[in-house]
Amino acid sequence: MQLERHRARRYSFHASVELISHRSENFEALGKVTYARSNTGMGILFTRIEPHDQSVLDKWIAELRDQ
Repeated sequence: MQLERHRARRYSFHASVELISHRSENFEALGKVTYARSNTGMGILFTRIEPHDQSVLDKWIAELRDQ
């Protein structure tokens, strides 16, 4: 069995990001990027989210589904 070797050394990195705001509503949660694809976006696994923020996120997703 051959082990996969990365081309470059990997480092753990943690950062705060502020970017989710829509129609004068804010959303706050802790999460982890699960994948990133050039020119298409990224997937985020939310690891901690307060009930109010979950409601905001649910509302935004419902709006997208209704389009």
